[in-house]
Amino acid sequence: MTDHQCPGSLFIADQTIAQCGDCADTAAAVLLFAALIAGLKAGRHPGDLAAELTELTLAAEALTGIKARAAQ
Repeated sequence: MTDHQCPGSLFIADQTIAQCGDCADTAAAVLLFAALIAGLKAGRHPGDLAAELTELTLAAEALTGIKARAAQ
């Protein structure tokens, strides 16, 4: 999965971080909240969204070059 490409998601993340005063932690909270709202509007269960977030970890690591465990 090292060749994962998703410039739209990376752009959204970078723009949100910039809008949050370059605070990635605040941006993460904003994006998680927005994802939860969108998921609820789509009829998704919050538990399913949480599971999907976990499944996306490898793709996010490949895109950013940051290991999730190292970011803790």
